[in-house]
Amino acid sequence: MADEERIWLAPGFKPPPELRARAIAWMAEQYKGGASIRAIGQDIGRSNDFVRRNLLKAGVTMRPSSTKQQYPKWVPPKPGDWPRSTR
Repeated sequence: MADEERIWLAPGFKPPPELRARAIAWMAEQYKGGASIRAIGQDIGRSNDFVRRNLLKAGVTMRPSSTKQQYPKWVPPKPGDWPRSTR
C-alpha cells in the first residue's frame, strides 16, 4: 500500500471516498490472498476489528477462525464399555 493511502488509516482522519475505496480494496485483496486479519491490521497499524468491519463492508466472506477448533460432540460411554475395577 502506498504511503498516501496509509494516511487515511490514522484514527480520526476522514478520508475522501475514492481513497477509502482503494484502501478497502487493498485489504480485501490481501485477505483473499491468504493474509490474516491480524497481519493486515499490524501492517496498517489498526485493530483487527477495524480490518474486519471494512472487509465485511466490502462483501468479503470471512474464513473460519483458526482459534475455534471443531471438536466432535462428546458421547458418554455405555455402561458395558466402562473399565472394570481392578480391586
